[in-house]
Amino acid sequence: MPEVTLESLRKAMHDCIGKGIASYLKAPAQRGYSKLAGERIPSKNDVARATNQNCRYLNEMAQSLFGESIFNDPDDEVVVIGTPKD
Repeated sequence: MPEVTLESLRKAMHDCIGKGIASYLKAPAQRGYSKLAGERIPSKNDVARATNQNCRYLNEMAQSLFGESIFNDPDDEVVVIGTPKD
């Protein structure tokens, strides 16, 4: 079993994002089903959600083991709603 270091988690994060981008570009807009292979074809949304979930997990590992965040999750940012101008 390889040793888990902060650098190995960062590398895994970059690999995950790279594979996610490649899969996202190949994925159809709507999920489908391949009768030939007998399996479900994930949509762009499915791929994006899975990639984001994997990145969150790697970030949680980095935070719990090393106390350092390696991923800026856009869902954790506070949404500010503007006010109308008079």
